[in-house]
Amino acid sequence: MVAFTAPWCKYCQQLFPVWRKLANSIFRNDNETVRFANVNLSDENKANVAKIVGQFGVALLPTILYFDPQKLDEDGLKRPTPYTEERDLENLLLFVNENAGLSRNADGELTQEAGRIQHLDEAIRAAKKENVSAIINELSALSESVLRNGKGALVENAELWAKNDISMIPYYGKLVAKIAAGDAQYAEKELARMERILAKNKRDLEASARDYMQKRVNILKAYLGK
Repeated sequence: MVAFTAPWCKYCQQLFPVWRKLANSIFRNDNETVRFANVNLSDENKANVAKIVGQFGVALLPTILYFDPQKLDEDGLKRPTPYTEERDLENLLLFVNENAGLSRNADGELTQEAGRIQHLDEAIRAAKKENVSAIINELSALSESVLRNGKGALVENAELWAKNDISMIPYYGKLVAKIAAGDAQYAEKELARMERILAKNKRDLEASARDYMQKRVNILKAYLGK
């Protein structure tokens, strides 16, 4: 995410607190997925202003663009996605979540959608012990397709949504294996265990560990219909 701003622009000054909260608070643990930058178009940077304005079509300030390195237009070129909504926290948060495939709320916590792949949730909920082999095969095929083609290609082909978290495919596999083995109590027990850990030790856990646990909780709740 890049904001093109200038010191004399009052709307840019209004944007800065929101921009800092997005970068330094809400998405501070998602640097591998999304980063926030500011390009200063002030007179001090005059030598580069004309080039930047021409290259990215900056006509108004602030201009906000989302650069997705995996997105290709039909002509094979990579172009940023312009942000055109109100420049408030709620709308910018929604835009980042949708485009970066993240699921954060305004406090930086994961939402109940984080970690989930909806069509897998639905298939696993509907599965019986004796017919989980189809889901196991689907998980295997999905893993191979991600490795071979990348998530971006699967999103382009409507096989996945941008918000689907492919890092949780192995955990879906673990859940399906438990169902296939006839462990009917696994999901309830595991959910209770994860929620106890989060309730007691949330502040002591590293951000990545906390997020991973919350994603597992979300998947288990989706399976159990909670």
